[in-house]
Amino acid sequence: MHIKDAGARRLRKSGRKPTRIDMGSPIMLDVRGLEPPEPMERVLGALSTLGPDQQLLMIIDRQPQPLYRILQNNGYDYRETFKPEGIFEILIWQAR
Repeated sequence: MHIKDAGARRLRKSGRKPTRIDMGSPIMLDVRGLEPPEPMERVLGALSTLGPDQQLLMIIDRQPQPLYRILQNNGYDYRETFKPEGIFEILIWQAR
């Protein structure tokens, strides 16, 4: 999966080079409309089952700032894309 830059999109990277963005289709996790802490619980549960060459695509209706620190502290990298529809897509994978 490629996440492309477009004029109306804002892209944020964690700072590390995304070496595995193109590896297969990601597992989709749509947590839009769920109240905290359920989105965090669901994404952390899904990450615990993620294989080394798998990715998780989280779809959420707000920016999950606390998640980013947890991902970095636990060996994951991510790429965030803001969509014009008001949703965030966060692609997550194990960092090397």
